Amino acid sequence: MSYKAVGWLAMAAGLLVCLAGTCEEKGKIGFISLKKISDESLHKKAFEEEIKKFLESKKADRDAIRQQIEDLETAKALSGPEQARKEDEKIQQKKAELLQFDKEIRQEIEKSQLKFEKEILGEIAEAVKEVAQAEGYTWVLLDEVLMCKNESADLTFRTLVQMNDKYLKSRSEPGTTPKEEGAPEAVEPLPVSAEDALIGEVSKSGVRDRYTVKEIQPRKGTASGSITMKGEGERVRFVAQYPKDMGGGVGGVVSPPMGNQSVWRFVGKVPLSGYTFIGLDANRPVAFILLEDIGLVHLYGRGSVTFPDGHSVPVPEEQPGKADATEATK
Repeated sequence: MSYKAVGWLAMAAGLLVCLAGTCEEKGKIGFISLKKISDESLHKKAFEEEIKKFLESKKADRDAIRQQIEDLETAKALSGPEQARKEDEKIQQKKAELLQFDKEIRQEIEKSQLKFEKEILGEIAEAVKEVAQAEGYTWVLLDEVLMCKNESADLTFRTLVQMNDKYLKSRSEPGTTPKEEGAPEAVEPLPVSAEDALIGEVSKSGVRDRYTVKEIQPRKGTASGSITMKGEGERVRFVAQYPKDMGGGVGGVVSPPMGNQSVWRFVGKVPLSGYTFIGLDANRPVAFILLEDIGLVHLYGRGSVTFPDGHSVPVPEEQPGKADATEATK
């Protein structure tokens, strides 16, 4: 997020501290990091991807102008004085054209940036209000302007989760993506809070009859984490789907986390250590949790697992634990 204007930050502060409406003189006070929420939001990741695609779409046209300049410079070098002067005039015209082209690109990006900042600020304010009301906070201040704070009152992560959950839902609402004739109903993405609740349920109540791959065990002394793996033809892309995830492609992740209670999610066909995992729903991966002495346990999502010996086991969403683990791992 851009922090060039002090007035912009002041406006953000005004929006956030007044969320409680009619405030009492004393009350429960929390705080958030505005920059952290913006930087780690799914909306910003989508915005950055949009800008990247926009720049890629302009690259061929820009390269064409640069090539024309190089060709004219070559022609100038091979020409006599009179022709060289004419070629130089053409070169200056092309350079001016390139400058104008770059200016228009910058203006388009700045326009998109301003629109994004307005939208993200509104989303943050709304999420802060919802979290504050749910947890009984009267005031929510900005970490960036605090000189003293109690870390237990940090609402940054809870606000980020709330905002990302709403963003995912908004992206899956009817009308956002055209539906093909006869196509199945879209599966709603699972909010990170719902995933955390499932993890807590497994930790508290045990695996019970959930489908389990016993052969895949966590590695002792290895860090835990969570990541989404997407099969894209012959390659696998690691994606940070939620704020709690590892860095995905940005962080140079080349293998899934192997520590106890790590979460693996699969979209599409993903070969991994002799196994092949298939997630059938693009919006909702088939997800597993890695548990010590138990194995890889199904959390949610539908798909299948193909073992090194070639046999496959379906993993349905409706009955995640009906496939018997002992039979599946024979």
